[in-house]
Amino acid sequence: MPTPFFHLPIALHAVHLCSRTRKNQHVEVGNNRFGKAGTLRCEACRRRRRKVIPLHLQAMWKLTMKCVYRSLSDACEFCVSQNKASCDKKWGPGKESSMSRPVPGPPEQVLDSDQVLLLQWVYNGEQHTTRWRREETRFLLDAQWEIFGLAKEIIRLYTKSVTSLPLRYALLAYCGVMTSGGLSGNRELQNISHAIVSLREKLARSSFDEGDLFASVLLGIISPGLEAHLNGFIGIMTHLRDNKTYSLRRFWPMARDLLFSFPLENISAVCFCHLYDRSRAVIGPPNLQQRFGYIGQISLGLTLDLHYHDRLLSKAFQMLLQNNGDEMISRTIQTLVDDIHVDMDAVEVWMTSSSPKEELSEARRQEIETGISTEWLSPASFLKYSFCKLTVTILGAHSIIDGVQNDVARVASETLLHLVVLAKTSGINGMMGRPLYESNLCRRAYALAVLTCPTQSLALDFGTTFLSR
Repeated sequence: MPTPFFHLPIALHAVHLCSRTRKNQHVEVGNNRFGKAGTLRCEACRRRRRKVIPLHLQAMWKLTMKCVYRSLSDACEFCVSQNKASCDKKWGPGKESSMSRPVPGPPEQVLDSDQVLLLQWVYNGEQHTTRWRREETRFLLDAQWEIFGLAKEIIRLYTKSVTSLPLRYALLAYCGVMTSGGLSGNRELQNISHAIVSLREKLARSSFDEGDLFASVLLGIISPGLEAHLNGFIGIMTHLRDNKTYSLRRFWPMARDLLFSFPLENISAVCFCHLYDRSRAVIGPPNLQQRFGYIGQISLGLTLDLHYHDRLLSKAFQMLLQNNGDEMISRTIQTLVDDIHVDMDAVEVWMTSSSPKEELSEARRQEIETGISTEWLSPASFLKYSFCKLTVTILGAHSIIDGVQNDVARVASETLLHLVVLAKTSGINGMMGRPLYESNLCRRAYALAVLTCPTQSLALDFGTTFLSR
């Protein structure tokens, strides 16, 4: 019986199927337990490309380019044939991303877009460029570089979202102040309040960590009154002192130095002595080695060392003039002067026995020939170094009168006055591109040098410019 015409397409399709032949693909050997898809492969096999192979060679060539291996620890056949050093098996990009996706945290640890932008600013370490609007907090500009370095370590320990809540809110408050020109708005006050509440909750459980230590420091330097946060910093530091394995231990001296960067004239003598004595008992006296440790750069560490020595000696001089016989204050002043004296001697030995690895610029070479700088010290740092040496000599004597009349102080004052003269005659600029001669440092150096300078005529003639201001 003939096939009906309407069955003809079906019959033709059946003939076509019967005429097709499928060749079994090459069966791969080895313990490739992830199947024909081969989703767990090494990077070398993932980069291989399938080629068009002649039909008569398909039996000899593998079309699927699988990553064949006996076990995950062994190299695959292709890597062995190519003598590759490593053969690390990985999933595909999609599965890798899904497997590495972080588990969502609690609601209180989720950051909004504004908080992300604030933290990103300090993580990037971008110098502040907003016009500063509050003179009382201008000292924060000098301390921002230390905090930039600390922020990079915070990421490693507490992640970018800062899992330590007191530290997160304190850091957000600091970033808000810095990006607002030194002003504290409602946003900053709210973050400060959250940080204080979180610290109080930890105080009730006595479960402090390093994040709380640095949170107390940040709260102190951005608050109008530092003294309210000093006891918290000292208490947390004392609580943590016995554990030597903390990851941020080398930044503890930086936390103390940040508190010393606060305008010291606004801190009472008793609070200053309490901070110096208690921090010294836990982390030792301030010295060059500590600043090298947390700043990570030799030249910048030396500059910071002299900067904080200058601040501490100026505060000690002020307290000595205003002291009415308080033995505790006198004892702290003597300890501070002795500590800085030891460190200044170590700095002198270190500078004379070593040279910078970086090649000196032509401008620095000319300054060295002039006598206004050294290989290690810029003109401003050299002036500060000489100023600190003279101050240590005066404060180390039995009285200020004895200090200004001894021969060592007179030699140091002549050197300091000579540097002030060079600063004027050479026209060298200091910080922010301003003339070094017109800086506050140069004025203080001159005022201290004329107390003991034997060349009174030179001192008086040279000082008319200062006295007229």
